[in-house]
Amino acid sequence: MSKSESDTRRSKEALASNPARATLRAFRIFFIGISFGFGSSDFGFPLHAAEPAPSAEVRDVILMLDNGPLHVRLHVSVGKKAPTEARRATIERLMKALDTNGDGKLAPEEAQRSPLFREKQRAGATEFVKSLGADMTVSPKDIEKKIEQLGGETVVYRQNTDTSATDDQVFKNLDVNGDGVISEIEMSDAVDGLLAKDSDDDECVTLDEFAPPPDPMAAQTLVRPDQPKPATTSVAEIIRDTHQTLLPAQLIRKYDANRNGKLSPEELNWPKDKIAPCDTDNDGQLSLKELAGLKKAPIDIELAVDVIRATGEPMLRVIGSASNRADSDRVPDLAMVTLPNAVVTFSTREVDPFEASMAIALRTFNELDADNNGYLDKDETMVRERFGRGLFDQIDADGDGKIFGEEMKEFIRARGAPVATTCQVTAFDDGAGFFSALDTNGSRCAKCATRTRR
Repeated sequence: MSKSESDTRRSKEALASNPARATLRAFRIFFIGISFGFGSSDFGFPLHAAEPAPSAEVRDVILMLDNGPLHVRLHVSVGKKAPTEARRATIERLMKALDTNGDGKLAPEEAQRSPLFREKQRAGATEFVKSLGADMTVSPKDIEKKIEQLGGETVVYRQNTDTSATDDQVFKNLDVNGDGVISEIEMSDAVDGLLAKDSDDDECVTLDEFAPPPDPMAAQTLVRPDQPKPATTSVAEIIRDTHQTLLPAQLIRKYDANRNGKLSPEELNWPKDKIAPCDTDNDGQLSLKELAGLKKAPIDIELAVDVIRATGEPMLRVIGSASNRADSDRVPDLAMVTLPNAVVTFSTREVDPFEASMAIALRTFNELDADNNGYLDKDETMVRERFGRGLFDQIDADGDGKIFGEEMKEFIRARGAPVATTCQVTAFDDGAGFFSALDTNGSRCAKCATRTRR
């Protein structure tokens, strides 16, 4: 028997003998740090030795996987500081830059130097407000509120399930008779279906060949130019922070199979001893109140994440895990954990959106600059609604009624500073569950050259 025939036989045997493999799902969890150029329990076995930053913020999150939740502990840092400390440092820098007389507060003329506090000044309005005895100064607390408003939460959870559509394509290929169920016979014969998908005759089928990307020209004919693009990410349902008050109810709604208002080890797909730290009444189940303390449960994987890379150091490090590592700790800033019902990959992504934002802004600038005189006046910006809601005056630093490129650049940098203290955690559903059943060696390519074409 040749090696290729042996590979085919093993693939078929694996599919036929273990139908559960075809429900394995793959998730990628990205820790995204946004930079605008401001500088820089009891585990199954120990992994990459790492110590989180002493001031890191600890977040316990639950991955709401279909066959049971996964407990992940994160030690999140922004430049070796907790996100809240990094944001506080941003507030202090801004205060120091604007407070020219050093009195610990901002007079109206000092606040006007920043696009964050710049407003249209009507003639005589300032003197009138002063005559009423109103306090027009901006306090550090006011700055903090503005930064919180623009920056949002210091740790943000998002998800993107667009790529999970691949599963529909692979399932359709496996479900030969179209009855909505993949039988053991269909899984055994799955290799035959690969032959038709091998478009480049390289003797393997990739995910792109199963579900090729859409034709961009077709998309242009179907989507109207004025139609808004759908959001690529949404509020996370897969990732839940244990700080969230609605988490216990969400766990009950997802996993309570017998609808008794409690979760058993079987419903959670956890061993009995894993719920013990939370089971305060020792009834062997977790009530709504007990689920509020879920962070006391043993941790499945613990990670240290710093979204600002230090020279020579990784952004992501594994402290410990109770699950198998599929990547053998070979690649920096990446950890792949294999679970009975999912493969979860943790990795980092550095984002510097300043240049991209500037490119978009300058393109908009050129589109609006109808007379090509190098600046925008209010007549030219009237076509954009946001400019009519005070944005023009925020960007117009010197109040001359004109917006120049440098003023726009200053505005983008100022608005980006609060966001630079944020860690965004985004879950991507790879949509490779059924493909993984065929990809027995994890190469992201399903072999199909083991059959002779007839």
